[in-house]
Amino acid sequence: DCDDGTSCTTDGCDTKTGKCLNVAVKDGTACDADGSVCTGGDACAAGICKTGEAKKCNDGNKCTNDQCDSKTGCAFPINAAACEDGNACTTGDACSGGTCKAGKPLVCDDGNKCTSDSCSTKKGCEFSPISGCYVTPPTWTVLVYMAADNNLEPSAIDDIKEMLKVQTSSKFRFVIQIDRSKGYTSKPIGTVSDFTSTKRFVIEATGKLKQIKDVGETNTGSPKPLQDFITWGLKTYPAERVGLVLWNHGNAWQGFGGDEGESPHDLLTLPELSQAMTDGMKGGQLKSFDFIGFDACLMGALPVAKIIKPLSRWFIASADLEPGHGWDWTAFDSLAAIPTSPMTVFGPALLKAFKQQAKDENSFSSITLALYDLDHLDEVETLVNKLTYELGKDLSKTAVQFGRARGKALDYGRDQVLTKSYHMADIGHFAQEVANEVATFSSLKDQLS
Repeated sequence: DCDDGTSCTTDGCDTKTGKCLNVAVKDGTACDADGSVCTGGDACAAGICKTGEAKKCNDGNKCTNDQCDSKTGCAFPINAAACEDGNACTTGDACSGGTCKAGKPLVCDDGNKCTSDSCSTKKGCEFSPISGCYVTPPTWTVLVYMAADNNLEPSAIDDIKEMLKVQTSSKFRFVIQIDRSKGYTSKPIGTVSDFTSTKRFVIEATGKLKQIKDVGETNTGSPKPLQDFITWGLKTYPAERVGLVLWNHGNAWQGFGGDEGESPHDLLTLPELSQAMTDGMKGGQLKSFDFIGFDACLMGALPVAKIIKPLSRWFIASADLEPGHGWDWTAFDSLAAIPTSPMTVFGPALLKAFKQQAKDENSFSSITLALYDLDHLDEVETLVNKLTYELGKDLSKTAVQFGRARGKALDYGRDQVLTKSYHMADIGHFAQEVANEVATFSSLKDQLS
């Protein structure tokens, strides 16, 4: 028997010698090397049947096991393996019944009150920062209300440029609302082109002005825009310490501001100003500002101090006209550098910078910016009432002396046209001049000076 048991040879017998002849068939001739349907392409090579490539059994389903039976071929029994259902907002997905079943919802909570936690089906948990929220609030927020819809608009832009020079940081920031005018300048503010509406900005990083919102056209002669700005600023940008600066024309006992976009020209009366600040603080749940200041003329007056006293201990204002450049806002660098500085340190630094800028600008004729401690305002009012009472007791005999004293006293808001003058005198200096005229007023002079 000359059968060598392989299909890759042609078997025969040599009739002369009687020897078996096993001649290899042509290479590549199909054969079956292993008797399994799990391989394909078995072929002869040099008389030997070689196993071909394994059959690929893959149904593309992670919830089945891909296998091959040598007799029946591919088989795909189901499994209970972990899988991914294509939704990043589920966790613990597992196979069941040959398909991937969603697991439990993914809990997205980074424990940070200053992020909005959500889940994207493609990306999973996302934690978006909440604007104005800080795990540890900054030490300072200074709210700046710039009513610049008038001829002071160019100066407002200059002052914001000064603010941008301050070394603001996570410990100090300016929050600004500015109402611009239509006619005085078209200069941009930083990278923000000219506008004539009212916009809100924040400066939290040195040299970076971020626009937050355009609130449309506002009448800064109405209390509501100021009230809304204070409430919004306090809620959106909370801090351990908060200051408020009101920027515009000042009108002393008549009021504050001037919106030329309104007809007739509108300003805030002192009762309106008081109500706007009070209601704004109530809405923002603030009991007291750390300071309230006026970068404006003539607001360092007793009637103004009286409405500020319930709202802040510290009051910064000028009794007389201010130069056009206003405050030197770069002075806030000292507060940004040492946020824990008390007002008795920062206040004098601000006054010193204002005075120096006035000298540099040759506008030093009348510099009266002052820091007032309103904890002593009641004492001042008592003395002023006493002075008024004494002046009126025997006016028929002392009217001439009082008139001379009034003429010599420092006068604020004076105009060559008397009807345009504010008729404000420095109380301490007036008391001194009265005492020089009438000796019985010496004790009051010492107390008021």
